[in-house]
Amino acid sequence: MNPLPLRAEAIGLVLFSFLPVALLLVGGFAVWEWWYLDRLPIEAAATHGLDERLTPGVLAVVVFALWMGGLLGLVGRALALRVIARYRWPFGASCALLLGILWVTCQTLAL
Repeated sequence: MNPLPLRAEAIGLVLFSFLPVALLLVGGFAVWEWWYLDRLPIEAAATHGLDERLTPGVLAVVVFALWMGGLLGLVGRALALRVIARYRWPFGASCALLLGILWVTCQTLAL
């Protein structure tokens, strides 16, 4: 495979260095929300609406979509898959974090 252009390499390095960190922060918020609602009495937990319970999952999807949209916008469609292939471990970790956040959000909705 041909090496990536330097601009695409730099963009991929920056994006995939910070995407797992951003998703870890959102994941921490999701776990805190789950823990907080689990510790509340039933009556108090019932006052928290669906919008509050969905916030971490929606936030994770938005962050991931904006990050991938930024990658597509910055390097173009032709190079995006090559950048993802180059940084497959951070991308895979980010996908796993996204799925974990969505799982925690489902658990929060079940409370």
